[in-house]
Amino acid sequence: METGACPSPQRLLISLQPLFLLLLLGPSRPGTAEEVVLLDSKESQAELGWTALPSNGWEEISGVDENDRPIRTYQVCNVLEPNQNNWLQTGWIGRRGGQRIFIELKFTLRDCSSIPGVAGSCKETFNLYYTEAEAEAGAGVEGEGKAGAALGGTLLESRQRKVATIAADESFTQGDLGERKMKLNVEVREIGPLSRDGFHLAFQDVGACVALVSVRVYYKQCLATVQNLAAFPDTVAEAAFSSLVEVTGTCVAHSEGEPGRPPPRMHCSADGEWLVPVGRCSCSAGFQEREESCEACPPGFYKVSPRRPLCSPCPEHSSALANASTLCVCQDSYSRSPADPPSASCTRPPSAPRDLVYRLSRSTLLLRWSPPEDSGGRSDITYTVLCQRCGEDDPGVEQGQEFGQGPESAEGTCEPCGPSVSFVPRQTGLRERTVTLLHLLPHSRYTIRVAALNGVSGLGAGGTTYAQVTVPTGLAAQWIENQIHPDRVEPKSVSLSWEEPGFPGAPGANNTEYEIQYFEKSGRSPVLWAAPETVQLGQFTSSSDVWSFGILMWEVMAFGERPYWDMSSQDVIQAVEDGFRLPPPRSCPSALHQLMLHCWRKNPKERPRFTQIHSILCKMAKDPENPPITALTCPRPTGSLCDYSFPTFPSFRSVDEWLEALNLDQYKNRFACAGYKCLESVAMLSLDDLFRLGIFNRAHRDILLSGIRMLRTQVIELQGQGVQV
Repeated sequence: METGACPSPQRLLISLQPLFLLLLLGPSRPGTAEEVVLLDSKESQAELGWTALPSNGWEEISGVDENDRPIRTYQVCNVLEPNQNNWLQTGWIGRRGGQRIFIELKFTLRDCSSIPGVAGSCKETFNLYYTEAEAEAGAGVEGEGKAGAALGGTLLESRQRKVATIAADESFTQGDLGERKMKLNVEVREIGPLSRDGFHLAFQDVGACVALVSVRVYYKQCLATVQNLAAFPDTVAEAAFSSLVEVTGTCVAHSEGEPGRPPPRMHCSADGEWLVPVGRCSCSAGFQEREESCEACPPGFYKVSPRRPLCSPCPEHSSALANASTLCVCQDSYSRSPADPPSASCTRPPSAPRDLVYRLSRSTLLLRWSPPEDSGGRSDITYTVLCQRCGEDDPGVEQGQEFGQGPESAEGTCEPCGPSVSFVPRQTGLRERTVTLLHLLPHSRYTIRVAALNGVSGLGAGGTTYAQVTVPTGLAAQWIENQIHPDRVEPKSVSLSWEEPGFPGAPGANNTEYEIQYFEKSGRSPVLWAAPETVQLGQFTSSSDVWSFGILMWEVMAFGERPYWDMSSQDVIQAVEDGFRLPPPRSCPSALHQLMLHCWRKNPKERPRFTQIHSILCKMAKDPENPPITALTCPRPTGSLCDYSFPTFPSFRSVDEWLEALNLDQYKNRFACAGYKCLESVAMLSLDDLFRLGIFNRAHRDILLSGIRMLRTQVIELQGQGVQV
């Protein structure tokens, strides 16, 4: 061929062949997990078999990539003849659920200016089309040769949907071929939404020198993932760029959703990315979270609820031998109370109370004891008292018997004490370490057992241990006969009868003396006027008379109302022991009721003398408008509240002010740290509470107790109820 002559098409094609060997020397495109590939021409080592019309248009050729793998490409370079209309159509491509389809084209294109003599016929673009189809279809073109190509081109354009005209960003020249420099173009276009099962792609050449190196077709999806312990499946992105697909997750194994809330959700974007996670799952009881999964709690650990994130070690004296434990089992001889949470240590019943001592005064028995040496690991200790009465010669109960079993002699004459014996303040549920038994019968042997109980007593296999004392009553003991029968009632007389004592050794009727007391109103028992020490210990002193005088003043101000109204004698004893005091009668001056309260103080030494009462009443009579409130405080050198005069309760705005008034402000921090931040809670403190606060100075305790009694009186008075001291 002469210099300057136009090269033939065959020579142009031959000159392009090295191009296809150099195109793929660059790095291959790394795959991304969110792209689902429908077609990748580079992955086919056999002929692609696409349809090309006319036959002298697009041509399939073979090459190798940088890894010496064979690849199939298509090229066309009919630039010498004008009016080119060369079509290449792929096979049927199933969309597999994809709505928004991406088409990635890799191609090279010759610069028309580098080809001599083709100024009018050479082009530097080609067109991309697609057509939807339900299944594999033919090429969709008809005819061969130039005539067929022209007809086919018209037919193709009528059936195909144009996507875009593709132009090269970079084109190569003859010089690039000589220097083995190839310029690869990459263009991505998208189609959709699609309505049929698949589609064909078509490429139209109108006179370019182009090599179609690879065609990759894919759609995007959100990959299956686990977020917040919820599994989300592969989800195809929507076709619309702004739309999100809401996906409901499934809790992973051994996890569950939050009660009362919808299941976890996430949203798949059009770009195949998960967005906006909502909600979560939690590992079930017995399992804990570990890297978006739930693993079983190992032995020695437990998890009781999904609300807890991690397993916890077993509490003291408990164990979990298996995996995935939801509860730790208590060791032998240890238990949990039904009220204890699973996180509580296992505990056991306490040992027996220590140092049980008693004092007998006529028919009254006072018992005291010390706390058990072993509390069992709990602080909710209470005490229960069991009383058995035997004849004077019966042996009583052997030490070590399980609590609840009754003593029996050879003759079987031991029996429970029954309702004739009263317990002050109560028989069961005692938190105090003292109790008083009233109305013991003479010529009897009483066996008293005191058991310490806590929240797990009776739950284990072992019995309850106890401290025990045996007390014989002598001839001087008195008792109250409760079983009295009215045989005949007349307007001016009543006939009564009762059983003779039936216990062994009791004297006959000629030796037993009875004292009968009666009152104008049925049920007016001397207990209504008696001081606590008189009821419990039979002590009659000037201080006990002051107590009775206080009841008398109350009767006068109440216009003869019965003290304690219709309460039984036993209820009155219990109420007074618990701190109840009569409230002020209607129209009773507060100063006079304060005087009554001083007369009813539990400690006899804190009650006023009759001379002081007389002086106070005289001053009240002389000046009713200004009663001598400070005179009610009966000063004594005992360091009690009587040494101080206080305004009424509402004037104290805080516990700190109250302590300052007592000159005991050094205890402010102790009260605050223990949670006593309001006067109402201080008013309920007991002597044991003061010990727990670390107040061991006796004078300080006496001052505080007196102040607490005053607060308690005023609190209940303000509430319109009976007075509690």
